Amino acid sequence: IKNLAISGPYGSGKSSIIQTFQLRHPEYRYLNISLASFKKAKGDQVELVLLSILQQIFYYVKSKSMPDSRYKRIHPVSKKALLLKSIVLILWTVSLCFILKPDLFKAFPEWGTLLQTSPWIRYIFLIVLFSGGIAVLYYFLKLYNNSQLNKLNIASGQLEVQPRSESSILNKHLDEILYFFEISRYDVVIIEDIDRFTEENTEIFTKLREINTLINNAQQIGRHVVFVYAIRDEVFKNEDRTKFFDFILPVIPVINSSNSGDQLSIQLSEAGLSGLIDPNFINKMSDYITDMRMLINIMNEFLVYKKTIGNFDFEHNNLLGMIIYKNIEP
Repeated sequence: IKNLAISGPYGSGKSSIIQTFQLRHPEYRYLNISLASFKKAKGDQVELVLLSILQQIFYYVKSKSMPDSRYKRIHPVSKKALLLKSIVLILWTVSLCFILKPDLFKAFPEWGTLLQTSPWIRYIFLIVLFSGGIAVLYYFLKLYNNSQLNKLNIASGQLEVQPRSESSILNKHLDEILYFFEISRYDVVIIEDIDRFTEENTEIFTKLREINTLINNAQQIGRHVVFVYAIRDEVFKNEDRTKFFDFILPVIPVINSSNSGDQLSIQLSEAGLSGLIDPNFINKMSDYITDMRMLINIMNEFLVYKKTIGNFDFEHNNLLGMIIYKNIEP
């Protein structure tokens, strides 16, 4: 199983199941991706969703953990590091001048005397110059390797850049994705809230399944990587969902309109308010409470409003009814 779907209606507890599994199984390394901030995507917005997935993948680890990545991020440099680099640069520049332009040092008589008494200084300059040259060459080769240059001709001044690819963002940066999983040890990727904008376009699942297959087949990675999706049942209108996922785990909701009244009574009892609300009123209002998130928020708001207006004479049934109405039609 490489692509696992945890399927259930909104508020059924899919995230709670995932978080509980993570707590109970610390032997796995988890990469959590959430797309809750996106609205329903249409057309080219799918590319923005894929880009968001990529960004969350690459920003999950420190930049120094991926030194060869083309994604360059801002990271703070300490004053000690800047001072050390400045000193090294000055030493390399002095060494370069000493080897190429020794006449420049004739203006300092003490320098000539020092060279006569300590001839080994010349070898130090040669070592510094040689080491600095290797470092500069290494830097430029690394920069060239991470760039999009196709051809560079210094003599003729020709510079050719790779043309912009029209392929999917995930396909275009496939080597970066493989590199990420090669240097990191994540073996479970959890993707939540991706179903909020895929009801009319399931292309994202096809691309993610393709990426998962390539990751698991890559010899340089050499481990089993599982993608876990938390989705709603109604994302797929037919049997197509069985071709995207190797296994689908259904989640039965904790509450719905049939038993939300009992849950609300339990919440009120735990808060010491069971006698303030008419049980018949709770049973009537429970028809409009459909998931646990709404029930918990109703209870929290009821406690806040009760504490705020506690000095006034008011009907608790009316207050609870208004809070329920506020959550259903905010």
